[in-house]
Amino acid sequence: MQSSILFSILIVTLITNCTSNVKEKGCKKTAQGSEYKGRISTTVSNRNCQRWNFNTPHRHPFHYLDQNYCRNPDGSSVPWCYTTDPNKRWEYCNVPYCLVKKEKGCKKTAQGSEYKGMISTTSSNRDCQSWKLNSPHRHRYHYPDKNYCRNPDSSAAPWCYTTDPNKRWEYCNVPYCFKQKGCKKTAQGFEYKGMISTTSSNRDCQTWKLNTPHRHPFHNQDENYCRNPDGSAAPWCYTTDPKKRWEYCNVPYCN
Repeated sequence: MQSSILFSILIVTLITNCTSNVKEKGCKKTAQGSEYKGRISTTVSNRNCQRWNFNTPHRHPFHYLDQNYCRNPDGSSVPWCYTTDPNKRWEYCNVPYCLVKKEKGCKKTAQGSEYKGMISTTSSNRDCQSWKLNSPHRHRYHYPDKNYCRNPDSSAAPWCYTTDPNKRWEYCNVPYCFKQKGCKKTAQGFEYKGMISTTSSNRDCQTWKLNTPHRHPFHNQDENYCRNPDGSAAPWCYTTDPKKRWEYCNVPYCN
């Protein structure tokens, strides 16, 4: 009887600790993750983050930030940190997205023409103008869909007119549906077979079967999806940017 009680206590403790760890690490609600306040403190290549209140090994101006947790104080593409590696000044962090609420919805394609969710703020947190209004911006897309982000003109992603008179329109940060994007079970993500095809700095991935703009030996990989064919620290891809050969991808961990 006593051993049974002890075993039950042990199981509850383990579950509590696991849940606590997930909550502590946190997640980001936007691509940039400026709002992120979690406790991830390693970069995409598994380097440890330098404490923000230290100037060694790297001097910097952001001394007011928390511990050595990944943050985005300067409007970068994603959260990042200075590293404890003297040879690597800084690096992006692999901060996962928060789970998508059903009403906010998600997009299945990059353009998101099929998106019917209820996100109504832009990527810079501006409120969307109602589609049925012509103020502050006149337009021709008089949707019945309140002020939700949409893609009526086959743009690169869902967008909306904003309520800011000085900003006519802006893209919205509509997340991909997780089933399509997929997730990784390990840090390196050898097993990852999802459909993420942009890097941690939002560069598009080069199709693996192509040798332009970058020549490479890995022609048997899928489409232009992030993969890890060579035992790197995380899934990655060659980019379509001629000046950036390759980059890691921000593939979230499976829950």
